[in-house]
Amino acid sequence: MSEHVAKILQMTRLETGAIKVDRDWAALNEIVGSVLARLSERLAEHRVIVELPDDLPLVRVDATLIEQALANLLENCAKHTPRGTVVRVRAQQRGREIIVTVEDYSGGLPDSELERVFAKFHHGLVEGGGTDVGLGLAICRAIVRLHGGQAWGERVPAGGTAFHFTLPLEDAPSVPL
Repeated sequence: MSEHVAKILQMTRLETGAIKVDRDWAALNEIVGSVLARLSERLAEHRVIVELPDDLPLVRVDATLIEQALANLLENCAKHTPRGTVVRVRAQQRGREIIVTVEDYSGGLPDSELERVFAKFHHGLVEGGGTDVGLGLAICRAIVRLHGGQAWGERVPAGGTAFHFTLPLEDAPSVPL
């Protein structure tokens, strides 16, 4: 119950602008590693594959908020996919942004649900049901938008769902000589 209340409070703060984005330079591989360590028990029955290029540039983000956005995507996989489901976390640079993707290969959402699952209090029609309040993806999208990015879902051709979010890239400050 306390987790549900915390999500409702966080969504309210995001909508009212009460959350201040405290940006600093961060390595995406550290953010991903932190989230996976925190969720290791919840994801223990899934096969998690991480694909992060070594040459990803630093991103200027509020690392705590981006960790929450990524955690919400991974928690969805843990709650709404069967045991043994392959979950893949990957990132790639495309132009002046980084695209972060969490994919699962469990049958996936119908096309009609791909946008609606980002609505507050909406539960997608996925296997496993789940008992959450339907705010995880709405919170993820709100956090990503605060950073100037976008979040969306799409079906994976092999069967499953991919959730993506973008983070804009900024020029890193020069190192003083």
